[in-house]
Amino acid sequence: METKELTYILAPENLKPGMIVESYMYKVREDHLNNKYSHTKQGENASEASGQEVAETSDKHPNGASDSADSPDYIAKLVEQSNLSRSIRIEIGNCIPIRYIPPGTTIHNIGLHDSGRAQLARSAGSSAQLLYTSNKGTAQIKLASGEVRKVPVNCCATIGSVSNPDHKHENLGKAGTNRLKGWRPTVRGTAMNKHDHPHGGGRGKSKGNRVPSSPWGKPAKGGKTRTKLSPMVIKHRKKK
Repeated sequence: METKELTYILAPENLKPGMIVESYMYKVREDHLNNKYSHTKQGENASEASGQEVAETSDKHPNGASDSADSPDYIAKLVEQSNLSRSIRIEIGNCIPIRYIPPGTTIHNIGLHDSGRAQLARSAGSSAQLLYTSNKGTAQIKLASGEVRKVPVNCCATIGSVSNPDHKHENLGKAGTNRLKGWRPTVRGTAMNKHDHPHGGGRGKSKGNRVPSSPWGKPAKGGKTRTKLSPMVIKHRKKK
């Protein structure tokens, strides 16, 4: 299905030029448009036979409430009606719902909400492993940090891991390369004035007896800043 829209993907590892990747959303949209077009043609044929004009109708539920094409419930119904579970291929680069992915598969580009964008395992060389899934409720995934968390099964994920795993070994060579990437120098707090940083001011390099802190007064070394634990996290990440 051609949408004539320019999009980009996070290139998975071992994906070669010329290979085709699929997203289940394109199949849903195509089936939706085909069904809508067939209903329109049937209405036109009926109006020609009877000589009466047929008013345009919108797709509605049996109870009369209109349904949006972008709502997660409507998309889920289209997936079940078109039986996409049989046509979805578990191949590298394909974006499909988590409930159709078999356990043990390596995935990346994982969403946290049914209709939200991807948020997990998006950096170079990163990936996650699907531990458990079902048709309803939540699935369990294991991140590279060792954290095990729950994710709704209607969220989407891409098969495989993100390419360029050697990105972390890149040697910039000089400070100018970092400046060209938009990074600016980091100024020490003790080199600032006292109204610019808690460590600033005074004579010499001393910061006084103050606990190391950020420019906004939060503990900078060893202080706990995480206050609320997520109920979706089953096992916390590994401690260094």
